[in-house]
Amino acid sequence: EGLSLLSEKHLLTLAGIQYSYDSLSFGMTGYVRFVRSPIISSAVRDTAGQILTTISSNGDSRQIYGFTTQAKYSYKSLSASGFLQLYQSSEDLISNQRFPLFYAGVSAQYMYSVGQSVMYGGLSVSFIGLHSADEFIPQTWSSIPARTSPSYASFNGIDAFIVLRLGNAYVRATYKNIVSQTWYYVSIYPQLDRNLHLSVSWSFFD
Repeated sequence: EGLSLLSEKHLLTLAGIQYSYDSLSFGMTGYVRFVRSPIISSAVRDTAGQILTTISSNGDSRQIYGFTTQAKYSYKSLSASGFLQLYQSSEDLISNQRFPLFYAGVSAQYMYSVGQSVMYGGLSVSFIGLHSADEFIPQTWSSIPARTSPSYASFNGIDAFIVLRLGNAYVRATYKNIVSQTWYYVSIYPQLDRNLHLSVSWSFFD
């Protein structure tokens, strides 16, 4: 961003708790992050308003407060889990809605085993709250504050997955974004519609 800029200084404090009993597990964590001299990018535009490039400068101090919680419950071959994340971002104590007010999701899966082989199959659903995402600038691989109004809280897509454990190998297939409705971290960014992810992993010499 430029050697003449001041380095960002971050102070992060967090605390969490975990609880497990039988087939139920639960956890929550709260955190506060203070950022001094954050490096901010801004657009350089032509006379028509098109973005040519970006320049960087030190901005006002920022504060981010957050809380996350997650839980999982299992009953025989069925299991379900969920999470909730809350955020509050501000500059000089004035909210800027850079992060979603909340992000939440639930997932359910079924396990079927034959001998030492195991198959998991399930669905994941997520939701996102009101936020004003940054706009991604590919020319300089940076993000600038978006000029659009904040997005509303919305449904954030469905993923379906199957995992096979064959010996010491794992094969995973995930059909992501089934309804082609997934939120963006930033306003303009390469985005996949519904797509299939395949992965294989295994260990040697076990």
